[in-house]
Amino acid sequence: MQAIRVQQTIKKDSEIYLSDLPVFQGQQVDVVVSLSLLPEPKKTFTVRQLLDSVTLS
Repeated sequence: MQAIRVQQTIKKDSEIYLSDLPVFQGQQVDVVVSLSLLPEPKKTFTVRQLLDSVTLS
């Protein structure tokens, strides 16, 4: 079986759209989806939280 690798960024939740593949009507294919890890959101702090986090000597 020939493998074709396609990498995409998801534009709409729960949907993947593939086109222009070298496949024909009636041909059977296997589809495997590998998900990348989502980046962790950056932590944000208020000025008060930053000031409270500083220890003064």
